[in-house]
Amino acid sequence: MLSHKKFLLKAAVLTVVVLLFVTFVNRMFVMKKYYDTTWPSTSSFADFYQLDKNTVDVLFLGSSHGVSSFSPPKLYDDYSIRSYNLSSELQSLLVSYYWLKEALRYQTPKVVVLDTYIAYPYSVPDVLNSAEPATRISIDSMRWSKNKIEAVNDIASLDERQSKESYYFTNIRFHTRWKDLNENDFTFWEMDAHGKSTGGLKGFSALSKYCGIEYLPFQKEMSEEKAEMVPLMQEYLNRIVSLCKEQGIELILVKTPTVQTNIAKYNTLVDYAEENGIPYIDFNEEEIYQSCNFDFSKDAADGEHLNIWGAEKITDYMGRYFEEHCKIEKRSDAQWDSSSAYYAGIKKNCALSKVVDMNEYLQMIQDDRYTVFMSIKGEGVNSLNDAIKSNLKALGLTSDFDKENRI
Repeated sequence: MLSHKKFLLKAAVLTVVVLLFVTFVNRMFVMKKYYDTTWPSTSSFADFYQLDKNTVDVLFLGSSHGVSSFSPPKLYDDYSIRSYNLSSELQSLLVSYYWLKEALRYQTPKVVVLDTYIAYPYSVPDVLNSAEPATRISIDSMRWSKNKIEAVNDIASLDERQSKESYYFTNIRFHTRWKDLNENDFTFWEMDAHGKSTGGLKGFSALSKYCGIEYLPFQKEMSEEKAEMVPLMQEYLNRIVSLCKEQGIELILVKTPTVQTNIAKYNTLVDYAEENGIPYIDFNEEEIYQSCNFDFSKDAADGEHLNIWGAEKITDYMGRYFEEHCKIEKRSDAQWDSSSAYYAGIKKNCALSKVVDMNEYLQMIQDDRYTVFMSIKGEGVNSLNDAIKSNLKALGLTSDFDKENRI
């Protein structure tokens, strides 16, 4: 009898060890996008789970257009509204729906803002209107629950290329990644803790490029043409609408500035919003575009995504809209307070990338956050004027720049 108990105990221990090992391998091999990448989806979802329950009043969902357009730190700093951006690159409306359901396990938002870009054909060969890796990153980042199981079942039933098993045992899908593993794949616990320690950007991605594209917004009623939404996307949009109504959440449909839209898409969404009794805000419509003082050439990073300065304009518009039309109580919250300093640093980084004057640059990097390495070749020192030398000394450089002291 005693030998049987020992055998069962050993078997139980071995089972636990194997499960822990499989769990670690699954987590190690799965694709990740942390805060050190342009679209840090993994960080955004991980940071969301670290928030205190029932502290998010506004939730943003959508594709990368939403990631780069809605800044929760800006909204909090200027309007004291606590928000979180759960958008992610190529986020299918199926993914948006299930992440909304998942978010409601932890938060009770008063308002949900959904970017509608992916409602129209984007990735035509893909059933989910999104690339498979983008779907994987979003769903793999979700904790296991009834919501994730339902999402996996829907995905596998709709897309024959994806299997349920590959979500339960991610090494099935990513076993060939062993050659591409990097530091993030072995330090994911530390990476996940980043948002907690810094406050993070609450799902926002700050871009700093100028696209230089001249763009003209369209005018209302310039055409009666209408575009068709992808049927599956409209089905999940309907589910999002129904879920928000069931939960007493105000849903706002939006379309951020992009060259990838037109009056036909606008007309369809205007009709859809009216039929469902929900607001629709299209920043490509001339009146709204102009009210934001938007300049696409300087406020967009490319033809589809906004830079940090464009995002601040769009976020400011939304803040004013919330004040005028939504019942959101303004609150102070340490979780968003901690984001303010981090966000200020990110804004400074973006501004620094645009500086071309040496003196201005040297003054801006007089900041403990920066470590500066500088090398001047040969007679380059001769081009330094007194102001530049003064700023270099302010940074701690001890050279007196005399020829006899140069090597």
